[in-house]
Amino acid sequence: YWWPKMTGRLLGEALGKLHFWLMFVGMNLAFFPMHFIGLLGMPRRIYTYGPELGVAKLNLVSTVGAFLIAVSILVFLVNLWRTRTRGKVAGNDPWGGATLEWTIPSPPPPHNFDQIPVVATVDAHWHTKYAAQGLTIVGVHCPEFGWEKPFDKLVDAVRSLQIKYAIVQDNDFAVWSRYGVRAWPTLVLVDRRGIVRYRHIGEGDYEATEAMIRRLLGEQG
Repeated sequence: YWWPKMTGRLLGEALGKLHFWLMFVGMNLAFFPMHFIGLLGMPRRIYTYGPELGVAKLNLVSTVGAFLIAVSILVFLVNLWRTRTRGKVAGNDPWGGATLEWTIPSPPPPHNFDQIPVVATVDAHWHTKYAAQGLTIVGVHCPEFGWEKPFDKLVDAVRSLQIKYAIVQDNDFAVWSRYGVRAWPTLVLVDRRGIVRYRHIGEGDYEATEAMIRRLLGEQG
């Protein structure tokens, strides 16, 4: 995930898939038989065993798995080496990230930012990239405690945080219920017709979220 930001180049996808499957198969071959070997009486961290245990074949399977793990690591190292000279240029933001590190060059300069960024929105990166194309962000404030409910408290928070987009005060959780929100934070994407097209709970999945933003912005009508 961080390799493109560190080096400015993407790892090879074909070698990455080969690395994954070799590691996946190798890990299971190496460690799954050990459950049965242990039940048959072989103690842990012992490299010798008597033939009477009857675990020679299972230990051979584990050994093959260990060698596959080693081969997968070798494939990964080859991928790293090839990337330095032949890797696809990553650009600033190959994953569609929503955080500020993806706004600067890859690899980043020693000082990171030319100017210290001022974050005025929750999803500052997406807001900056897509506001001119029609992306409208609306925050929903659902007070948990009574002292949060007065409107002037919300106004003070918006000013303090320098939030530039609209905020809806939802004291009775009407908006929360209308969109079927069950956990915080929940991100909901609504198209131009007012139809919910995407929902995500919690952090992560930034690439899929941004892909849906681009898709909805590209739709007509």
